[in-house]
This record gives sequence, structure tokens and C-alpha cells, in this order.
Amino acid sequence: MNLTDRAMLRGTDYCGVRSGREEDKFTRCGWTPVSIEGLRFAPGIAESPITLGCLVRQRLELGSHVMVVGEIVYTGVRPDLMDPRGGIRLQDTDLLTYSHGVYSVTGKPLGFFGCSVASPKAYQRRMEALKKSSPPKKGARSSH
Repeated sequence: MNLTDRAMLRGTDYCGVRSGREEDKFTRCGWTPVSIEGLRFAPGIAESPITLGCLVRQRLELGSHVMVVGEIVYTGVRPDLMDPRGGIRLQDTDLLTYSHGVYSVTGKPLGFFGCSVASPKAYQRRMEALKKSSPPKKGARSSH
């Protein structure tokens, strides 16, 4: 599992809307596959801030969904995100979140499902609507 950041938004979305059977998504997104210790099939992404290598331990059928229970067997963190004491500087990761079709970083919408393939006009319209519906958090600093 690769935790992605702001810089990886378009590729993250693209990987969610396109099949890997039809093209090499690593090449398409400009990402570098890396081996994960203990795993044979699922590569990590070198550009990802944090990578978790997981093994499936159980699959639970829940009617319309399947819940997969896994065990994390590997944790990788980009070196530039480590502090001198060996801690992870999460505040510097700019990790993406995804909820109800909207990508965010610390609550700020950055995209929506399908943004990587939307026309420029549709992209602009949807982003303007998202920004209007997401007021800034109290005490948040604006970015320039």
C-alpha cells in the first residue's frame, strides 16, 4: 500500500480510473517501481512518502463487500521525511485523503474522482464548486 501525496494526485486518481491490464501505469504516471521486502507481487512506488507492505491474512465476505484483513510486514518512509531521531515528520508528507469522491490534503480539496481525465472546463467547474463547499479551517494559513 503506497500512501500518496499532493504531488502524486493526478497519478493516484488515474490509477483509480484506469485498468493496469491496458497499460503500464508506472510508466504512464512517471513513477518508479521498487521491490518490497517480503512481498513477491506488489511493488512499492519510490516517489511515495510512505509504503506499507501487507500480506492478506483473512478475507471476510460481508454481502456486498469483502473486508480484507492484512498484516503489515514492511514499512518504508522516504529518507527526506525522517527526523534526526528516527521519527517520521508527518507534517511534511502532504498525504492525500479521499472521502466521498473528493481528494484532500489536510481538509483542502485538491481533486475529485475522474479529475485526471476530465475536460479542462469540467475540471474547473468541479474544483470551483468544491472550494465553495469547503471553507478554510479556523486558524489555517493560506498557501501562495
